[in-house]
Amino acid sequence: MLQVGLPFSYSGKEFGPVKQLLTQYLDKTIEIHYGGAATVRGRLVDIIGDVLKLQDEDEGTFFVPIEKIHVFWEVRDKEKPVGFITQPSNQE
Repeated sequence: MLQVGLPFSYSGKEFGPVKQLLTQYLDKTIEIHYGGAATVRGRLVDIIGDVLKLQDEDEGTFFVPIEKIHVFWEVRDKEKPVGFITQPSNQE
């Protein structure tokens, strides 16, 4: 899994390098973490100005401002979403 951290300052509102990097992920499924437990997943369909347009599995559309992104990564088809991992119980 490729994970890209974006340790940049948004004080200057310069997103050029980030947008250039994100264009490599157009039409791919990515997961975006933007603080706390907030994570979203979807297929990157467009970059409009400084906002990402994504589609979820149900063809719902949502938008994420680039300035809110802390980290993102490409999701492979067989990967499970980030969350709780359950293990089989050995208790009867």
